[in-house]
Amino acid sequence: LPKKVGKARQSVASIITFKDGTVAGNGTAMFVGDKGDVLVSYSLLCGADSAVVVDTKGKTRTVIGIVGLDNLYDCAKVRVAHDKKIAYFPVSRSNTVEGDQLYIISYGKKNSGAVEAAKIMKVDSLYSHAYYTFDIPMQERFVSLPVVNVEGELVAVVQPAATGDSCCYAVGATVTD
Repeated sequence: LPKKVGKARQSVASIITFKDGTVAGNGTAMFVGDKGDVLVSYSLLCGADSAVVVDTKGKTRTVIGIVGLDNLYDCAKVRVAHDKKIAYFPVSRSNTVEGDQLYIISYGKKNSGAVEAAKIMKVDSLYSHAYYTFDIPMQERFVSLPVVNVEGELVAVVQPAATGDSCCYAVGATVTD
């Protein structure tokens, strides 16, 4: 495992949503940027009235606002009060091409999240985002997980599979020109 990929695991978090004081859902989140921004699945926020994000060290931060939502990509950006101790993914600005090795990272306390290597089979364009097809079969546990390059930079977010589709797909984390 490349050293920077291992270190990037501390940028993965868990999000817990609530409705009327009861847990409504939970899933994976990822810290991006240095302002306390967190990428999460849009569907997790639907119907919730509050949410918290738990980092790999177990620190809980309350979501204080929504920065943006996109139901097409099932993605949302929320904000927590930031401090200097938040580890976050830098977003990749490098060109990622067919054949490149990337890594899917899951949440785990104390940087114990699993890492799955995946090679890019195909890169397509979907509106203004890159859309990646990987050489590994889709697993439900991959949905909404971050995909990073060897430098530990966020490249994409794994998308849910369509009915009957077994490939693993991810939408790019940056807007293409």
